[in-house]
Amino acid sequence: MGSGCTNHCGSEIGGDFYDFFRYPGKATCAEAIGDASGKGASAAIHAALVAGILRSLAPLELGPAEMLSRVNKALLMRPIPGRYVSMIDATWDERERVLRIANAGLPHPICVQNEKKFALQVAGLPLGLFESAEYEEHTVTCDPGDLVVFYTDGITETMNSQGEDFGSERLERVIATNSLQPAEQVISSIFLAAGFHAGNLDPADDQTVIAVRT
Repeated sequence: MGSGCTNHCGSEIGGDFYDFFRYPGKATCAEAIGDASGKGASAAIHAALVAGILRSLAPLELGPAEMLSRVNKALLMRPIPGRYVSMIDATWDERERVLRIANAGLPHPICVQNEKKFALQVAGLPLGLFESAEYEEHTVTCDPGDLVVFYTDGITETMNSQGEDFGSERLERVIATNSLQPAEQVISSIFLAAGFHAGNLDPADDQTVIAVRT
């Protein structure tokens, strides 16, 4: 699996985060991308808390749904009023060529297989709000060269001077146009297109993209 990730902040610090892990016992690798609610230092502190929880759980080699469930329970043990975290956790099994994804409130990932583009319909409640939250795994069998793009809503909510969002349709067109490029190039193209759309306006929110080439 080849992958790339880029994070742009609308301010000096913010609530977006990402991480990558290897599960040696399962010959599997994992990635997480998330967005802590709020802005500035308070969001960054919350994001750092979640990143620490993820790191502490990584040696257990959990599946995506179980990982989200464990993080949710950990956050509810030390709740912060009005705060929550949206996050996707995914694992890639090289032997089975299977990508497993669980989602807690982030936009649907976009997949390109055999030049066909579609959103992976996997969803769930944000973390740190509900004790009863349950998470499901979406399984995708991938051929060599398939592309999956994960992103935070700072990308699609990038606004121009006319108050128009960049939106999911523009994002999907950029991904489809660059779907045969290396993962790093796909990411660069997304940020270039979002920046062109914004013009002279600075991003109002953090922007993070992970592209995975299987």
